[in-house]
This record gives sequence, structure tokens and C-alpha cells, in this order.
Amino acid sequence: MGLLKLRLAMLLTMTLLFGFLAAVFGLVIWWWGPAIETSLALAGIMVFVALFTALQWWAGPAIIKWTTRMKPLDEKEYAWIHEDVAELSRAAGIKKPALWLVLDGSPNAFAFGRTKNNSNIAIHSGLLHALNKEEVRAVLAHEVGHVKHWDVVVITLASTVPLLVYYLVLLFFPRNNKTGGGTLGVIIGALFAQFLSRLLVMQLSRTREYYADAFSAAATKKPALLQSALKKIAYGFRGVNPAPYKAKASFYIASPSESAQLGNKATKMTVNGIEARPCKTSFCEAREPRRFAGRRSTERRQGTSIGFSELDYALEWEKTNSWAQLSEWFSTHPLTYKRLEALEELKAARPSIESV
Repeated sequence: MGLLKLRLAMLLTMTLLFGFLAAVFGLVIWWWGPAIETSLALAGIMVFVALFTALQWWAGPAIIKWTTRMKPLDEKEYAWIHEDVAELSRAAGIKKPALWLVLDGSPNAFAFGRTKNNSNIAIHSGLLHALNKEEVRAVLAHEVGHVKHWDVVVITLASTVPLLVYYLVLLFFPRNNKTGGGTLGVIIGALFAQFLSRLLVMQLSRTREYYADAFSAAATKKPALLQSALKKIAYGFRGVNPAPYKAKASFYIASPSESAQLGNKATKMTVNGIEARPCKTSFCEAREPRRFAGRRSTERRQGTSIGFSELDYALEWEKTNSWAQLSEWFSTHPLTYKRLEALEELKAARPSIESV
């Protein structure tokens, strides 16, 4: 995805999301007219959502630190990471984020904080075991890109829209109190409106991921590094329950639930010497199906590297599987193969760091 298309996609998604909210507000005002009771109720909802958002924005970093039990990243042991992030932050024109280490074997990282000059980047210990230093730098650049683009704040604010839409529809749209059927219809309508707005929030999150990838490509001048890192990260959740990560899914460099699914799929396709099916996509080498003498997935350590056979066939599965394509609509992250293709385009475009 080119940078111009990416910017247009972000603008369109933001317009649709907040336009949807404005349309619901407009319907409420049109239906009820200038009634003073309605005005007070609308003001009450706005105040409630504003306070909820402010509390989430203010307390979020402390809650994340507490729930993940992270600790400050040692400046002596990991001096190279601190130096890389300082250099990337200068290039991005932001204050160096505070760095944290999460003792978690899944290879991932995420940014969080209140503003771009009061931000944090957390690194899982599994990431440092699965990736080499250059790949870690590419991941760090991606996270710095999130901070530069205010993505944590943008997604936090956008995520309140479904809540606001839900209460607007639930409280203000007409119902038949005699039969009770109207009440059920309004509840279903409120849930459906919330569902639609949540899909738009997820689409917004996916476009921000592409943009952070573009910053990483520009900052490192080597898109191939992030491509290599994403391949390892996407399949590093084998056998891991992604449930504990769902609350922070939009802040990770890769979605834990999708990564777990793909990692397990990669292992099952090539385990115990089972012959894999022929490759048919651009990600697979033009060779005959091979036998892979792998161990059972339960015997593999979380975060370890995978064979080329596993990677080839897992990428093929993701690209050709209809369920994978459908599931992207409900994900905070694009499918891995789409991110790899977008980075491939950036190799030729060579965007400047100022453009992203």
C-alpha cells in the first residue's frame, strides 16, 4: 500500500467513524427536537463518555504496568536498545520513550502512554530471544512510529465511539412499551450500531499499523528487516493462549490471537514428517513438496525459530484461506502477508522519514 493510499484510507476511516457518530446524534436530535430533557440527557451521556475516556487515558499506563508486571529495561545490560530508541526518537522528533521489559516468552512489543512525549515501549523477553539485533531495531522503529503518530491516543479516543453510539441508540430511540417488542428491537439496534462502529475502529487500527510499518521502513532504510521480524513474530505464539493479550491487542506489533492461529497452523502442516501440500503462492519456493522432520507442537519452545517449510506453508494458508480473509475484518492488525507485501512496495518507493 503506497503512502498516498494509506493516508487516504486513514482519512476515509476517520471520516466514516466520526461521521457515523454524527449521524446517530443527528437522528436523535431530529426525532426528539429541541426538548430540554433530551438536551440534558445528551449532555449527561457526553459527560459520562468524556470522563470514562479521560480515566482510561490517565490510568491506562499504570494499569498496563501493573497487569504485565513489567520492569524498567536495564540500561547497562540492554545499552544497545536504549541507544537505538534514542536515535530513532531523535529522527522522529519526539522525546525518547521509557523502555520496559515484560518477562513473557511470546515475541512481541507494544507502545503505550498518554502523549507522544510521555510514552513507553514495552518489549517481551521472547522478542529478544527470537529476533536478532537488527530485527529488534526494526520492531522498535515500528513502535516509535506509533508514538510519533499519536496512535495510542487516537485508538483510545476512537474506541469510545462504539460505547457512545450504543448508549445513544439504547436510550433515545423509540420503543413500544406496551408489547415490549420495541424495547428488544432498540437493544438489537444498539448492539448492531455498536458492532458497525467497532468494525470501523478496527479498520482504523489496521491502517495505523501499515503507517507504523512505513515509518520503520523509512527509519531503518531496510524494509526487509521488519519483514523478517514479522515472519518470526507472526508464528511465535504456537501453543500459547492469546486470551491474556486481548485487552492490549491493538497496541502490539502483531495480533496475539491471529499469531497463535497461524503458528499452530504452521506446526500442524509440517509436523511428524507429514508431507506438505504443493506451494502455489509467491511466498513459496518452486520445488516439490518436502517432508519436514519436526517435533510435536507441544514439545516446541515458545518463541523459537521455525523452519522454512513451516513459514512457506503458513503464509500460503493465510493468503488462500477464506476464513483468514474474513477474520481480518474483526482484527486490529492486517494479515501478515499483506504487511509483507506493503513493505515490499516500500523497497522500491524508499520513503523519507519526513514523509511518514
